[in-house]
Amino acid sequence: MKLHYYGWLAGVMLLSACGSKESSGSLEPGTVDVVGAIEKPEELKASMLGSKIRFVPLETTDSALLTDSWRAAFVDDKIVIGNAAAISFGGDRGNSAMVFDLNTGKYIRSIGSQGEGPGEYSHPVPYINKEGTLLYFSPGNRMGWETYDIEGRYKGKIMPDVPFDSLTFVAVRDSVILLQLSNREAPSRKKVYREYSLSGNLLDSIVMFPDQGAASKRLVFSGNTSIYTHDTPLRSTIIEFKNEDKSIVWAGDRTWYVGDELHLKEDYCDTIYRLDKSIGDKVSLVFNTGEHRFPVENVNKENIKEDNIFITDVLETPSKVVFALSHGWIGDDGHKEYIGIYDRETKKTSISPTENKITDDLSGFMPFIPNMVTPKGEIVGYLTMEEIEEWLEDNPEVERPAWLNGVKSDDNPVLVIISD
Repeated sequence: MKLHYYGWLAGVMLLSACGSKESSGSLEPGTVDVVGAIEKPEELKASMLGSKIRFVPLETTDSALLTDSWRAAFVDDKIVIGNAAAISFGGDRGNSAMVFDLNTGKYIRSIGSQGEGPGEYSHPVPYINKEGTLLYFSPGNRMGWETYDIEGRYKGKIMPDVPFDSLTFVAVRDSVILLQLSNREAPSRKKVYREYSLSGNLLDSIVMFPDQGAASKRLVFSGNTSIYTHDTPLRSTIIEFKNEDKSIVWAGDRTWYVGDELHLKEDYCDTIYRLDKSIGDKVSLVFNTGEHRFPVENVNKENIKEDNIFITDVLETPSKVVFALSHGWIGDDGHKEYIGIYDRETKKTSISPTENKITDDLSGFMPFIPNMVTPKGEIVGYLTMEEIEEWLEDNPEVERPAWLNGVKSDDNPVLVIISD
């Protein structure tokens, strides 16, 4: 069973759901020294991310079977997983959100189902409020959002008269929902966010990058067009549309909580911003790529060149940042991919080629790649059973760990969880 975790188009949803609840106050703005660290690559170790590591095999049953494309969100000590394709043309039906215990891996229940009827949803991975008490699903009829609690109880639909195609879900906190106004037509970087009560009353607005130009995000082609998917180092997906005349990428936004701060990162941008109503500089973190920088305002105006560096993935906790990058366009032969770790306390940036992954120096097991963050700030990756069996075969001196007892070769993947 070969599994991929896809993050494209779920970026806003997933990262908002995975943001840390723990806060150390306002985060000090920082600079990730990409251009310096990439010249001196070093081994990345699990101990750079935390002091403890545990492995959690996800239970496999007829009701809980992950496909080769899935996404996840977290609620306290539970993980909510949905089988969902990186690209969907509306044909996916019948999937339900599956809830597993994050400590034992035990399958607990399914929540709702895909469909177009009352209470049914179009996508099986929910948005989750900051308090971690309610799950919001995009509805099958494309109006409002269907609401459940983690016990699987249906809580009704919020904002039933709002078409979610025109307003993108960003976050819910203290019974206030933050939505982004769709702006794919205008040749502008401007982003408008609206705060609503859950009953639908407009409360306030936030505007980011009000006077900055950019290419229109509308995808327009003539003639036959091919769609290409490119897997990123941290297991998300980049979508590229190509025909004889041009290449266009889907450029979206991703948001997530770090403590009490809501962060925003545009795809292909080298900067993370605070998404709030404050006046003045909202820069939280800059990835310094030096002369290799590709300006975000040039996306779909010109192609990323072989000497450009752009950030493909980011995971943030209050103390660590895990990121990945591509040197050159990720769809071109000869490009190079890297994974990096930035320590907020020491300000140190460490980078290694993606193929080296992150060494498990805490338990001595196989290398892994992180791609999720829990509400507690734990950093999570996963290993497929195919990967595990192959590594054990190549490393016969390693004793088969006890947590694999009873796990079969075609079972669901094993979560790798790092904590302080």
